[in-house]
Amino acid sequence: MFTRAAGLAAVVALAAVTVAVPAHAKPDKEPDLSDVGSLVDKVAKEQLEEGEVPGAAVSIVSGGEEIYSQGYGYADIDDKTPVDPDTTGFYAASTAKLFTAAAVLQLEAKGKLDLDADVNEYLDFDIPDTHPGEPITVEHLLTHTSGFDPDYGMLGKSVTDAEELMSLRDSVVDYLPERVEPPGTVLAYDNYGVTLAGYIVERVSETPYDEYIRENVHKPLGMTGSTATQPHPDTIAKNLATGYRLDGDKQVTTPPNFDPWTPTGPGHVVTAADMSRFMIDQLSNDSLLGEGIPENMMKQHHTSHAGMPGIGYVYEEQPRNGQRVLAKDGDGMGFHNDMILLPEHDLGIFFAVNGDGGDGLDLAAIGEAVTDTYYPGDDVGKPTAVDDSDVSEYEGVYQGSRVSRHSIAKLRVVGQSRVIVTANADGTLTTSDKTLSTHADADSQKWVQTKPGFFREVDGRGTIAFEDGVLTGSTGQNQVYLKQAWYESPVLHLYLTAAALVAMLAGVIVLPIVALRRRGQSGPGKFSRLLGWLTSALAVAVVVGLYLLLSNRDVGIQMLWLGSPLVYAIMTAASVVVLGAAGMAVASVVSWLRGWWRVSGRVSYSLLSLAALTFASIAVTYNFTGPPFD
Repeated sequence: MFTRAAGLAAVVALAAVTVAVPAHAKPDKEPDLSDVGSLVDKVAKEQLEEGEVPGAAVSIVSGGEEIYSQGYGYADIDDKTPVDPDTTGFYAASTAKLFTAAAVLQLEAKGKLDLDADVNEYLDFDIPDTHPGEPITVEHLLTHTSGFDPDYGMLGKSVTDAEELMSLRDSVVDYLPERVEPPGTVLAYDNYGVTLAGYIVERVSETPYDEYIRENVHKPLGMTGSTATQPHPDTIAKNLATGYRLDGDKQVTTPPNFDPWTPTGPGHVVTAADMSRFMIDQLSNDSLLGEGIPENMMKQHHTSHAGMPGIGYVYEEQPRNGQRVLAKDGDGMGFHNDMILLPEHDLGIFFAVNGDGGDGLDLAAIGEAVTDTYYPGDDVGKPTAVDDSDVSEYEGVYQGSRVSRHSIAKLRVVGQSRVIVTANADGTLTTSDKTLSTHADADSQKWVQTKPGFFREVDGRGTIAFEDGVLTGSTGQNQVYLKQAWYESPVLHLYLTAAALVAMLAGVIVLPIVALRRRGQSGPGKFSRLLGWLTSALAVAVVVGLYLLLSNRDVGIQMLWLGSPLVYAIMTAASVVVLGAAGMAVASVVSWLRGWWRVSGRVSYSLLSLAALTFASIAVTYNFTGPPFD
């Protein structure tokens, strides 16, 4: 649910694209895949070693059958249980969104729901009419364009004991995000939206979501090792791989993870063999899920800019080497996977691991290797500029749209790369920080304008496009990039926080010394100094807590999902800092009016109050205050 940079980003990092849906001419003769196993075996073993994961499973389908399937390493390190692609279960995480999309289309085919209808027609609670005349439709839910606050509802919703799991209905009601964009306008990966689509499946079919998936998706395809039920059936639970994360050079088990948002991925278990069955059906002309359903899922239903790749129903278009590639990945605590389809070549690849791994983990490596080996791209040459108009209007800093505005998940933006766009004198653009290049290791890239607002990579195959302050790249279709105002910059916020922290650290040290020198004094001045010290000390504690939370990405995600006491302690302390900062501001003003202390003391206290207010504003901006703690 939190996308790994080493996941699909690696598939897209070398994507070859000139338009959203290019003419994909089939070769006169399809390549011979009989030796694909040796290639995959080599890459998978490299991933096990370089990616530092305990185990993995891979399956490849072509021509309506599984042509390669293999397990690597251990499903459980302590028991030395080897990974078996036929029986070892892996958490599917967000890849299971595809099952929800298929379920919705099945019900549409039966006339039980309309993809263009207001979702409120199918719910027993109301989605607020935030944008009058622009209701959220079921299609918006499946294309990540609902306009809900993205990544909202992550804190404390998951549990380690399935008996404590809240119902699907309660979760979509209690964790309803605010609507922050008009529907259909901004592409931003949306877990709540797909969860809501799953609840609609439950409502319309009058069947619990997990039962519906079992009877109408898993069972028809023979996916006997897969389930959406929590707790998992005994036959599946006993074969479920153990999840791991790295702690230094050691593999540490991740805790059990149960979550009510099953339709968006959590709780789903699959095997590599079952995913082969699913991919075969997706590529079939006679789907067991229903006539035309895979084709409808894979068809482009939204693009953020004409001439750019887009999104189907959950599937993301990730063109590569001139080939149309559809992709979906999944990320959970200790489990990650990647699935790609080349529909024009009847090829599907699934790769799953049971470890968070290290920096060397590249979930897309197998898909890249197979695609590059059997479907290499032609040399398209350097692009020619056909529009030399002024490009300075596109300059600026662009932040990914998948950033929560109203929850603590907004903290993700601090560690995210931004796209910095610079206009050059020769009419080209340079992008830096986050690369949108088709070269994965590129720190920056130059772009040539081939038509107004549309740019080609100078020494690569990537494209970017601009429209109304929105940047769309060809190397990722689960978000766009929105132009930032200077005051929205997380870099600026970090500098302000650092400056405030230095001042408050000084306050923590100096104020007790001042109190000792004036220990005989009493009254409001003494109380104000105590308030300043407590506020400053709590601010320092908040920063230490945030460091512990963010220093290990995988641990931090685990703490957020499970609602770690540390997270709530940070938010409680930050909330008290906000109150303390307000009190200090009042005391600072009164100190000048009443003449407390010497002038130097009043100046020092005013500066400390300013630092506290700065820190408090950052805390409020990044939503780690409360109550309530959402």
